[in-house]
Amino acid sequence: MRPINIDEYREAARHILSPDAWNYIAGGSEDETTVSENTQAYGRWRLIPKIFRDVSTRDQSVSLLGQTVSLPVVLAPTSPLRLAHEEAEIAQVKAAARHNALAILSMDAHHSLEETAEVSNGPRWFQLYCYGDRSLMKEVIAKAEASGHSALVVTADAFYPGRRERMMRTSFVLPDHIRMGNLEGLKIDPAARRPDGSIRRFALTWSDLEWVRSCTSLPIVIKGVSSADDAEMAVRLGVSGLVVSNHGGRQIDQALPSLDCLPAIVDRVGAAAEVYIDGGIRRGTDVLKALALGAKAVLIGRAYIWGLAVAGEEGVSHVLDIFKQEIDVAMAQMGLSDLKSLNSSYVAAATNYRNS
Repeated sequence: MRPINIDEYREAARHILSPDAWNYIAGGSEDETTVSENTQAYGRWRLIPKIFRDVSTRDQSVSLLGQTVSLPVVLAPTSPLRLAHEEAEIAQVKAAARHNALAILSMDAHHSLEETAEVSNGPRWFQLYCYGDRSLMKEVIAKAEASGHSALVVTADAFYPGRRERMMRTSFVLPDHIRMGNLEGLKIDPAARRPDGSIRRFALTWSDLEWVRSCTSLPIVIKGVSSADDAEMAVRLGVSGLVVSNHGGRQIDQALPSLDCLPAIVDRVGAAAEVYIDGGIRRGTDVLKALALGAKAVLIGRAYIWGLAVAGEEGVSHVLDIFKQEIDVAMAQMGLSDLKSLNSSYVAAATNYRNS
C-alpha cells in the first residue's frame, strides 16, 4: 500500500536502501540523542484550536525573502541524494516546482547547478560549503547567480566531520558513482586536496562571512544557528535569513533540539531577519507548531529522502502532498484561514497543558 505518512515512507525506504545507505542517511553522531530529540521536541507542545472562524477557504502560501511559495515546507539541501535514488537533485527540484515549493540545492550535489536549472524554473536557493579557497568559492557563487538561484545559504555547522559511529563500524565510503557536479571543471589548488583526493572544506569565521557578503548581491541565509547571540551577530553582518538547525543531529550529539532554540532566536532578531527551522519535522502539525513559535518556514531533509528512495520524483512530490494535506486539515480544525494570523496563542507547552 502507498505510504500515507512520513513514518510509513521511512519504513518503506528502510527496506529499499542498502544497509550502508540507510545508516548514512538515518544516522547521526555518537548516541544519536539529538536525532531523536529533534522529533520528540514537537511532542512537548500542544495546539490550541480556535472556533467560529471562517475557514471555508485556506491558504498555506508564505513569502520567503520576497518570493511567494505555495506552502511553508522547504526541501533542504542534503547530500548525496544519489545514495537514495539515481534521480537525486533532478527529482528534488522537479517535485518542488510541481508544488511551487522552494528547493535548496546542496553544494555537494551530484547534479550541478546548471543541470538542475535546466529542468526546473521553480524557486531555488543554493547552499554553500566552502571548499578549497576563496577564489574557488567566488567562482561557485558566480555560478549560483548565473543559474538563477535567488539566495545563498551558507551552512555554518559542518566544517568538521561528526563522529558518526554507524559509519565508523562499517568503514563506510561513498560509492564511486557519486560525484560532486558543482566542482567539476573548476581549477582546484592541489594543496586543498586530501591524500585520498577529496577537497578540504575551510571553516568560516565572521570575517569570512563578511567576505561572502561582499561577493554577491544575493540575500544570504545562515544555516546551522542554535545561539541567539550568533543570530544577532549574523544579522549585524547583513544576513537576511537564519535556519535554526543542529544539522539533523549529524554533527555534535547532545545539542539542544532545534525547536527548543527557536523562540529565543526569534525574540532576539525580531523582524530584522526571517527565521526558519529544520530537524525532526514529520507532521503537518509539527509545521504549524514551528510557525506558531516564530518560524517563517520549515526545512525537511530525511522526510523527503524517504520519498525519493521509494519512488524518485513521484515520492518526493507525494511527501509534499502529505505535508500539504496534513497542514490543511489542521488549519481547518484550528480556525486558520491563512498562516499570517498563526502565533503563539495557538500553542502551549505540554507540561503546562497537563497542569491546567
